[in-house]
This record gives sequence, C-alpha cells and structure tokens, in this order.
Amino acid sequence: MEALMTKPALKTDTLTVRTAHEKAEIDNLRHILNEHHYLKAGRPAGHTLWQGIYRTDSETGYPELVAVLCWGGAAKSLKERDTHIGWDAVTCANRLKLIVGLRRFYVIDSARRPNLASQCLALALRTLAEEFQKIRSQPPRAPRPFAPRPPSRHRGRRHRRSPKCPQVQ
Repeated sequence: MEALMTKPALKTDTLTVRTAHEKAEIDNLRHILNEHHYLKAGRPAGHTLWQGIYRTDSETGYPELVAVLCWGGAAKSLKERDTHIGWDAVTCANRLKLIVGLRRFYVIDSARRPNLASQCLALALRTLAEEFQKIRSQPPRAPRPFAPRPPSRHRGRRHRRSPKCPQVQ
C-alpha cells in the first residue's frame, strides 16, 4: 500500500482522498469493487476518475482504505434531468460533457461507522473539480452522486442530495 501512496493528497482530520493515476492503484480499487460492490466495477467508458479515501491507522501509522469512488461521464439521455435543467437536444449535446456522475461508491464493511459515507463523499467532492479538469479541458459544473436503487439486501442509505460542488471559474 505504501508504494501506491506516492502523490500528494488532501487531508481532513483522519481521512485522506487520493485520486488514482497509476494502473496498479486503479486496478486495486477496481478489484475491491469487483469483490464487494453489488454492481461490480463495471466497464470503463469515457473519462473515468478513481478516488480512494484512506484513514491512517493509529497503531501502525499506515493508510487504510475505507472507501472507493468512481466518477464518470454523465448518461447521454435522462429525460428528467434534461427537463429539469431546461435543455433541448442541441444544448444537451453541447453541455453534457460538463456533468459528472458518480458511477460507484463503496465504503469498506470493516471500516463502517456513523457518517463515514457522508464524510467521504464531501471530501471527494472538494477535489473533484480540480481533478476532472486535469483529464478534461473544463471542470465539471454539476456532479451527480445518484445511484440506482440498491437491492433489498443493501442496508445503507441513499444520498438524495449531494453537497454543492465548488464552481471553478
């Protein structure tokens, strides 16, 4: 794990968000989703951004992965979204690249505690605009961390609204 932590990261309290850039780190995050997430990691399509949320273990001092997030391009056609925003077909085609969707979000079972998922999502959103701007020419304007209804065995809660993503001018 130490070899994967080579780039700088954003820290808050005991949580650290790291954007995975190297193949080994991305493969590790994909493996965790394939093993534990009910939808698996999925196929990569378009621009994809992988983030790992780490907590420093107080006993060993090593980072411990507590959550995995995978961001990707927005769905091409969502009638409710396009109607709500007020986009016609041409405007939608031109601006769709500005919307980022949260494709997968998984909190490691052994790391679960109250409010951890919200803290991880908020921390990831703080770095999202800057990180996505590195792989696209423009920052995202509307991150959408919504997911399909999980199966009945899923005990977690769905986030109905997300924290605001900082607008990059």
